[in-house]
Amino acid sequence: MINDLIEEFKGQENHYKAKEYSQVWNIFVDVLDEMVEFLGDEKIGLERYIRLMEAELSGFELGIIPPSSDQVFVTSVDRMKNPDTKVLILMGVNEGVFPKTIGDQTLISDREKEKLGQMGISFDSDVKSKTYEEVFLIYRAMGIARKRLIITHPVSNFKGDTMKISSLIKKIMKIFPGLKMENFLDSDLDTIHIYDQLVSLEEKKKVDNMIESSLNYDNRVSNLDVDQSRILYGKGVFSVSKLEKYAACPFSYFMNYGLAAKERSINEFSPMDSGIYSHKILDEFSKSLAKKDLSWKDIDKGYIGMSVDQISQDLVKSRAGYILDSSEKYRYLYSRLNRSLVDSIDNMSKQVKKGDFQPSGFELSFGFNSAYPPQNLDLMGQEG
Repeated sequence: MINDLIEEFKGQENHYKAKEYSQVWNIFVDVLDEMVEFLGDEKIGLERYIRLMEAELSGFELGIIPPSSDQVFVTSVDRMKNPDTKVLILMGVNEGVFPKTIGDQTLISDREKEKLGQMGISFDSDVKSKTYEEVFLIYRAMGIARKRLIITHPVSNFKGDTMKISSLIKKIMKIFPGLKMENFLDSDLDTIHIYDQLVSLEEKKKVDNMIESSLNYDNRVSNLDVDQSRILYGKGVFSVSKLEKYAACPFSYFMNYGLAAKERSINEFSPMDSGIYSHKILDEFSKSLAKKDLSWKDIDKGYIGMSVDQISQDLVKSRAGYILDSSEKYRYLYSRLNRSLVDSIDNMSKQVKKGDFQPSGFELSFGFNSAYPPQNLDLMGQEG
């Protein structure tokens, strides 16, 4: 069956696929031979057979040499298999890209791996081994080309941010001081010809139309009439700050007061949100004591924990789509906040128990039509 597929691919002149299937069959036969040598006449079940087969096959890699001499092979450095490469174009040689910056960002640090290794627990790789792997990839890239090696690096990314040149290029320039770097824009390459080869005719027409329309574009707009201005900004007297805003930047004035545009809110739980949440829990807890005619001297840590949990659950469930109820991560976060709040309230209760102070109100306002009237002070002999 596989031989039929190989012949079919050859008939379609798909030599790469034919070579790939040839290697698959040879690998499969090698795996069977190894299993016979390892197991002998031992009988095993289907589940164990599948596990052994998966373990054996995971150790093999397909290495396909390009079947024709004029073929361009695009791959990553760690997957280069063709020893007969004449010209190698190494692209994207920037700092942190090639060689790659190796950082210890794993769950288990290298120091912990070393300690676990002393206990007989081994790991596939660590920062040191990954660093050696990057050095080996540099060696492979530098030595695989038989005739010519071309190294390129972009000066900026798609956002326009500057990208640093790799330390590898600096080392090469130091070893071979006669080398000179060429700028693509200053080279003799026919960029128009390259553009024509890469861009389809339909895309070229779109670009040409865009360029042609931009030549006649005039970035001027007519003034708003009175009715439109009133719809946008309303009637009446404008404040000094608004006039200053308009004088500084009319467009900013239009965005702020005309469209009332605001920054898009980010779905996150910021430190400010944490403070608001904690303040809300403390306020609701204090008010609940007043409603139940309880004193701060009558409560213990068990009661505080039960009340904080109930208040937080009611708060989270009352707000649809609240971020603290969106994932296990945030549920753990607000449970940790609750533990801190329980400790804080317990300390407040202990402080109250040691004195004669008794809270009588929370978040009370002062002023006209409020719970407490305003205080009139005598300033320069006048009541105000």
